[in-house]
Formats: sequence, structure tokens, C-alpha cells
Amino acid sequence: MPRPKRVQGVTSEIHIRVTSDEKEILHTQAQKTGLTVSEYLRRCSLNKRIHSRVSDKAIGRLSSLCGCKNICLCK
Repeated sequence: MPRPKRVQGVTSEIHIRVTSDEKEILHTQAQKTGLTVSEYLRRCSLNKRIHSRVSDKAIGRLSSLCGCKNICLCK
């Protein structure tokens, strides 16, 4: 069974109040996952899976640590 697609054309708004620290944390977390803050909050609140992004630099460092330096995961 294929995954259901999210309805296009999001039209409703919800306004919430957060502290400056909370706002910064939300922006940072959303940026780490490559999502907008809106999409990040939507997925968190609806218990949907959030995938984190891994940079090419981090993959290179990990591969050199495990002795896989000659294997390029990102071409």
C-alpha cells in the first residue's frame, strides 16, 4: 500500500507563542533536517518521521575513520 500523500495547498494557519530561545531551537532543528519551520512543526506534532541530513563533509570524516577512505559514497 503506497504512502498517502500530503494534501497540497495548505491554507489554514495556527499561531503559537514561544520564547526567543525556543524559537532559535526550532529554527536550528528545522535547518538540521532541511525542512522549513512549518514543515518541521507539522511533522513533529503529527508524529511523522523526520529524517536528518548528513553533509558530504561528515560522510567523508566517517568514512576515513572506519578505513573506507577509498570508497566514495557521494559522487
